[in-house]
Amino acid sequence: MKQIENLKVDYKSIIPVYEQIKQHIKVNILSGNYSADEKITSVREMSRMLQVNQNTIVKAYYQLEQEGFVYSQPGRGYFVKAVKNSESREKEEVFRYETKAYLEKITAMGFSVNDAIAEMEKMN
Repeated sequence: MKQIENLKVDYKSIIPVYEQIKQHIKVNILSGNYSADEKITSVREMSRMLQVNQNTIVKAYYQLEQEGFVYSQPGRGYFVKAVKNSESREKEEVFRYETKAYLEKITAMGFSVNDAIAEMEKMN
């Protein structure tokens, strides 16, 4: 079982905690950080790590299961489902989510969207 790395929940965000968790796991699956059939962090362990209610984790995992990213085995946990590399629609959804989260953070710090665009153009 691979621990979910670098997952930090922003409790002040307008994005619900379960959605932040779901999107983080989805990004890791789509980017190949998890192999098919690999066990992900248990509900209990994830709840303890993030200090959130287990129902929050269950909601995130359930939605991932409904979207075809994980499957559950009663009494054993949740496992990564084989995902085709051609899941461009899903990748676009993750891209939009990550962009929205980034813009939310920089605007909270007093920067504008144009500031972000200018900075990205410098990097390119």
